[in-house]
Amino acid sequence: MIIRLKYHTLLLIASSVLFFFPSKIFCQTIIINKTNPVEKISKSMLRNIFLGNNVSWENGRRIQIVDFISDSPLRKQFDENTLMLSPQKVSMIWVKVSLSGKSIPPKIVHAEEDVKNFINENEGGIGYIKNVTNLPQSVKIIQVTEE
Repeated sequence: MIIRLKYHTLLLIASSVLFFFPSKIFCQTIIINKTNPVEKISKSMLRNIFLGNNVSWENGRRIQIVDFISDSPLRKQFDENTLMLSPQKVSMIWVKVSLSGKSIPPKIVHAEEDVKNFINENEGGIGYIKNVTNLPQSVKIIQVTEE
């Protein structure tokens, strides 16, 4: 009885933490190619990049976005917390942006290693990951600021 009560108490606490603090547990790390001089980026600029509104970096290099498939839990969390939209809405926006010719849609990948490899190979690349281990030397983490 005591063990069962402790188990249910722990389960309740864990569920509460996930409900009230999801972004603290499932946060992403924004990565870019190391040749990019950017060290930090505002959340609004990040949103503009991932919605196709900003197409080039300050140095004029074309931004190349890499993103996860729409049913990825990491993508869902990023889209909802950073872009403040559902992955389906983001996909619809990219269809419109692509048809307008304004921007090139993100490279869609399945795994974090694919994101790391894309950023490694593309000087204008930007993406996000959860696991920062084994980053290639040509990839760096940038800080996201509120504004």
